[in-house]
Amino acid sequence: MIKKLLTVLNLLAFIAVFGQSGIGTHTPEGALDITSPSKDWGLVLPHVDQAENTKNPTGKAVKKGTIVYDLKENCIRYFNGTEWSGCILAPIPSLLELNCSVAVVNQNIIANYPIGGGTTVSIPYSNAGEAFDHGEIAILSKNITGLTAVLPSGSIQKGSGNLVFSIIGTPSASGEAKFSLNIGGVDCEFVVIAKNYTDVEAPDITNLACELNDQLGYNTLNGKHLINGKEVTVGFSGTNVRTTATLSASYCDVRAMYYPLWLGGTGVSTLTITFSHPVTNIGIAFAVANSGEEFTFSTNSNQPIQLNRTSSCQEKINITDNRLSIIGTTGIGIGGNITVGGKWFTELTIKHNGQGDGSLFGFCLNNSDAL
Repeated sequence: MIKKLLTVLNLLAFIAVFGQSGIGTHTPEGALDITSPSKDWGLVLPHVDQAENTKNPTGKAVKKGTIVYDLKENCIRYFNGTEWSGCILAPIPSLLELNCSVAVVNQNIIANYPIGGGTTVSIPYSNAGEAFDHGEIAILSKNITGLTAVLPSGSIQKGSGNLVFSIIGTPSASGEAKFSLNIGGVDCEFVVIAKNYTDVEAPDITNLACELNDQLGYNTLNGKHLINGKEVTVGFSGTNVRTTATLSASYCDVRAMYYPLWLGGTGVSTLTITFSHPVTNIGIAFAVANSGEEFTFSTNSNQPIQLNRTSSCQEKINITDNRLSIIGTTGIGIGGNITVGGKWFTELTIKHNGQGDGSLFGFCLNNSDAL
C-alpha cells in the first residue's frame, strides 16, 4: 500500500514539474519562474567559446530559441533555427587596453637554436579600471612552433605598465612566431621574429690577443665553453692534425701552449672546428710559421669573413681575403694573433698548404662573441 502511494506521489510531482517549474518560488507564474531568494542574485547563462560551436546534448540540431553567452564576442546571442544572432547587447567596453602591436623583444631569437636565458618580450598596457591579480599564463607559439611565452603570476596595476613574458624553447624555423593572449577579458596577438643567424648583423671585428693562459688546444678545445655567457659545445676534426709538447721560445712575442694543434709538416692539413651556437671574432694564436706557409680560413655559411692580425713581425704576415701567408722568414719562424670574424658561423675550417714544418695553433674563446 505504501509503495503504491509513493508511486502516485512521484507521478504527481513529475506532472507538476513538467507543467510549470519554479526556482525560489512555490507559485511559478510561467513555464519557468526563477526568483532570487536574496533579491540580489543573477542568472548565469551557459558559456560557450563561440556561439556557432554550441551543441544539443541529444545529438540533434541546436534547438530554435537557444540562448548562450559567447566568450569570443563577450555578449549574449540566440539561435533562430537557421543562424545565430549578433550580440543582443553591445559588449561592455573594457577598461584594459593591450598594445600587442609594439611588442619588444630584448635580444635576437635564432631559428633552430635554443633560446638563451633572459630572453623576454614586453607588452605595453593601460588600465583605466582598478588593479587586479592574474595567475601564470603560458602561451604556445603558432605559425613558427617550438616557443612558449610565460607570464608569471602577478597583477595589472591601474594606469600604464608592461607585461613581461619570458620566451623559452627552440623556434622551428625563421619567420613570425605568433602568440594569442587573453587577460582581463581582452584578446590580442603579439609576434616575435625568429631570424636565420646569417641575417643577424655581427659585431665589428676586433684584434684579439690570444694569451698563453687563455689558449685551448688539442686536449682542451673539445667540450663545453662559455662564450658571452652562453654555454657553447665545441668540437674539432681534421686531417694531418696532431700535437706536440710546447717549445720554450717566443715567436714574435707569441708563445705556444702545451699540446697545441699542429697543422702541416706532413703534407696538406685541414682542421674543422664546430660550435653548437653561431659565433664570431674567434681569437687564434699561431707560432713557428715559416716562409711559404699559407692558412686559408672558411666557414660553413660561405660568407665573406674577415681576418685581423697582430704581431711584432707584422711585415712578415700578409692577408689577402681569407688567406694568410708567411713571407720572408728564416730560422725558427714567427708567430702572431689572428681574429676571424665579420660574420656569424657555426663551423670554421683552417687549411694549411703543407709547406714547411707546419705551425702550432691555440684558440681563445673568452673574448669571442656568440648568439
